[in-house]
Parts: sequence; structure tokens; C-alpha cells
Amino acid sequence: MRLICPNCDAQYEVDDSAIPDSGRDVQCSACGHAWFQLPPDLVPEEDEPEPALAMTPPAPAPPPPAVKPEPEPEPVREEPAPAMAGAEAPKRSLDDALVTLLREEAAREAAARRAEAERGVETQPDLGLATPAPPPRPPVTDLSAPVEAEAGE
Repeated sequence: MRLICPNCDAQYEVDDSAIPDSGRDVQCSACGHAWFQLPPDLVPEEDEPEPALAMTPPAPAPPPPAVKPEPEPEPVREEPAPAMAGAEAPKRSLDDALVTLLREEAAREAAARRAEAERGVETQPDLGLATPAPPPRPPVTDLSAPVEAEAGE
């Protein structure tokens, strides 16, 4: 059976037994497109014309009943609760085990940050690199020798 990808037209030759009677999902290895493939006896041949079915046009649907549209409700505005001077918001109660766990986590985090601050910035002074050679020195001229005048002066 020849499978042709509907996306990129890649063609594959597969054994008829690879597609069960109920069909199966296949995927194109060229473009990755997946489609459902029917077995060869259920796939219509491209050369065969489709049988023309005598169809009567559907009866027009009755018009929908006239319904008066309901007005849209006004959006509800939630006003913030007035803040009471000096009053705290009610606290939710937490499980004691959870509170203990959170306090231990906070203490570990604080200790880790203190230790990191004491160490300072980490440096890597020895990376195993050779010391670079110093740049070459310019040649030293003898300042005691008379300077010869260049030609043309």
C-alpha cells in the first residue's frame, strides 16, 4: 500500500497488514505531520469517481422565536473595606509543625547568607595558567655618543 503525506506529499510503501481494519494513526517522517489512515480496501481509489448521491436540499429551518434581549447586569464594584485605625487583620492559624518547619528554613537561610557574606567574593587566583612573559624592552641607545646629523640638514 502506498501512503502519501497530505502535508508534504512524501510517499511511503508499507505492507497492507500494517494498517488494521479499523485504521491507524501514521506520521510522516519527512515533515512530522500525523493523520489517520484507513486500510486499503476502505480507501477510495483516486481514479474511481465518487458515486453521486441524490440529495434533496434540506428544508429551511424555522425562524427562531423572537426573544427580547435581557439587559446586561451592571458590574459589581467591590469597595475596599475601610481600614480601621490601629486594627490588625485577623490572622489565620497555621499548623504548629508547619510553623516550626518555616522557622527552621528561615534560620538555615539566614545562616547561609551570613556565611556567604563572611567569605566575601570568591576568587580563583590559580587557574593553572603559566605566567605571561614580560613585554620586550625597547633597545637602549648610548646617550654619551654624539648624535650624527642626518643628511640634508
